[in-house]
Amino acid sequence: MPRIPSVTPDTTPDGSRALLEEVEHAFGTVPNIAKTLAHSPAALQAWVGLNGALGSTLTPELREQISIAVAEANGCAYCLSAHTAVGGMVGLDAQELSLAREGASSDLRRKAALEFALAVLESRGDVSDEALARVRAAGFDDGEIAELVAHVALNVLTNYFNHVARPEIDFPLVVPATKRYRGFAQVEYAYVREDVLPAFDWTTFAQPSPRHRLQRPLEQARVALVATAGAHLSDQPAFDLGKEGDSSYRELPADAGELRFSHGGYDTRRARADPDVVFPLALLRQLAIEGEIGELAPRAFSFMGYIPESEPLLQKTGPEVARKLLADAVDLVLLVPS
Repeated sequence: MPRIPSVTPDTTPDGSRALLEEVEHAFGTVPNIAKTLAHSPAALQAWVGLNGALGSTLTPELREQISIAVAEANGCAYCLSAHTAVGGMVGLDAQELSLAREGASSDLRRKAALEFALAVLESRGDVSDEALARVRAAGFDDGEIAELVAHVALNVLTNYFNHVARPEIDFPLVVPATKRYRGFAQVEYAYVREDVLPAFDWTTFAQPSPRHRLQRPLEQARVALVATAGAHLSDQPAFDLGKEGDSSYRELPADAGELRFSHGGYDTRRARADPDVVFPLALLRQLAIEGEIGELAPRAFSFMGYIPESEPLLQKTGPEVARKLLADAVDLVLLVPS
């Protein structure tokens, strides 16, 4: 619920009216952040002016990627939702949108810019000489570096204002993985019901799953991996990070190499650095080589664990994977939550 309400036609200060018309002309609508800033013509003018001045610097794609990276780092759901939507409009595909949340890009120049932007954010501007040298080596001149810093500052302004005001999100919701939860299960339950899916409830079962004794020694067993880390290959679609989650899955061959991660519930940068923490496929391959397990199943299965609406998982995709595991003659399944 908003802590500072949007202005109405009756409560809009005179000094904000022309500015809101300018926003509507530029964006085709007046987003709730503008209606909330409009309580102060000075604050609204600062936001409009900085947006206008920086709207022709860098490229549209990079501007949105910076906004997404900073919003993710600051845990701002409003800005992450808004700039994910706009990013799609300017041509960023699902993979690039997902990478932007991690401060990454498949384009090396933009990747360098995003890494520098996050360095500025995390160091409060006190970046190292090495960070400055890297962004220069990527082809950014001093003017463009100044613009990168300005874009970070603009997004910090909007992120912090949204944390204070909590305007209603008027874009398709994207939840930052970096939101900090207290007492994770209880707080996430309240958060999902309040901000994501009012009808949400935990899925409970009357009886626990039946136990089955392993039919052969572990060193002879065929082992499969099923994890909820949001892992996928570069040529597979990223998982949907919208408010209803994504109950689909990805099949990955046992010899899969480089993995990508798209997940709305945790910071995937660490998973990219060490995939075995959340998707230990390489580790299982090594255990098979060492004879600790008999062999690895021919394919692993990856879900994204953030699924508030669980019925499609329970009725469709979960049973599909179970049938495929049976077809692969698997003796043991390692389930890895994230």
